[in-house]
Amino acid sequence: MLVLLLAGLPKTSKQAMHLMRAEAPGPSISKLVPRLSTSAMILYGLYLFLSVLEFCFLFLGGMPLSDALVHTFDTAGTGGFSLYADSIPHSNSVYFEAVITVFMFLFGVNFNLYFFLVIREFTPVVRGSEFRACLRIAAGSILLVALNILPLYRGLSQAFCHASFQVVSVMTTTGYAIADFGLWPTFSRMILFFLMVVVAMAGSTGDSVKVVRILVEFKALKLNIQKLAHPQKVEALTLGGKPVSREEITKTLAFFSFWFVLIAICSILVALDGQDFESTIAAVYTCIGSVRPGFGICGPTGSFAPFSAFSRLVLSFAMPAGRLEIYPVLILILPLLSLMGAAQTGHRAERREEQTEGSDISSRDSDSRGGYEGGNRIPAWIQTRPGWSMRQRTCPFFTEHDHLSPCDTTVFFYGGFSQKTNRLANIQV
Repeated sequence: MLVLLLAGLPKTSKQAMHLMRAEAPGPSISKLVPRLSTSAMILYGLYLFLSVLEFCFLFLGGMPLSDALVHTFDTAGTGGFSLYADSIPHSNSVYFEAVITVFMFLFGVNFNLYFFLVIREFTPVVRGSEFRACLRIAAGSILLVALNILPLYRGLSQAFCHASFQVVSVMTTTGYAIADFGLWPTFSRMILFFLMVVVAMAGSTGDSVKVVRILVEFKALKLNIQKLAHPQKVEALTLGGKPVSREEITKTLAFFSFWFVLIAICSILVALDGQDFESTIAAVYTCIGSVRPGFGICGPTGSFAPFSAFSRLVLSFAMPAGRLEIYPVLILILPLLSLMGAAQTGHRAERREEQTEGSDISSRDSDSRGGYEGGNRIPAWIQTRPGWSMRQRTCPFFTEHDHLSPCDTTVFFYGGFSQKTNRLANIQV
């Protein structure tokens, strides 16, 4: 929707670029061409081209028209919803599973890379650190999961197909399920659990943290460790041959902080339901990452129905917060929190003023009743406490009816408490 809005702008504006930076998936955003609206149109054209291409593969392969349209739109938008309860396995076709697996991965790739391929600039694609990291993570995860679940299936090919589909589905946050991976070994489930965080590339239709932020995080950690060993070493953090600014590093670290704080708060609130630990953590994780299926009662064959209305409300908040990458939600919430804080501060200030006025009235009443005792007219409650002292100070605050000069003001102190009394200058202290 944001890209469609920017495509209709008559000209490039700073406000539009700020809007795109706030809403775009990933830590940074750049224009393909000088005009922002033209860049948006190019991205939309690539999106439509891939969608039409997938639809042709599915429809010409024998999938019904309505099914082909729904699965195309779900794959392109990483929606993950099917017309059938058993999702993709309903078609019972390895061909459809393979086509959807490929296009899930293609829609999880940065769309800028497709633009470079169209204009025949292969260097950004080949040297792209994020793309290579995404390929390595996907290939390594598929291989490990396939070997781990091999005893559950009839052969390596079937295990490889199931592992490929499920790994890519979780990585891109599409959310399709080809099997009940909740029954897979713990090792495979743990890999899928961490893939819910790594997921797709920035500039794609995927959600969650993005691979580029993981790279920046690990490179910043590596650089800090090197500086501990060699304090005099000066080295810039680079990504794809380009230096990463300190501002981008700070934004990435702040994003991770907000991300884990959001996970912690939502997990504690959902835990009030009393569900098992795996289901609680997985429900929060999959909602914030927009992955859809989780583990336990919210697995591929389960649902979120067992959770209470309050927990579903918390998870409903977590889904758009994770989808919008937290910052837009914070921009919406922080002014409300500021107003609440200002109201509380004003209330406390009013209470302090009321207490101060009350103490002043009590002091004046005590003076009028002759509350001072002794030759020096020092209050008895001060004289009875050890460590009190009295000295003369010049005070500019006096009135004409006092008939006193500024030097005739005596101030006595006890700890942090002070009070001034207007007396004649010949008082002996």
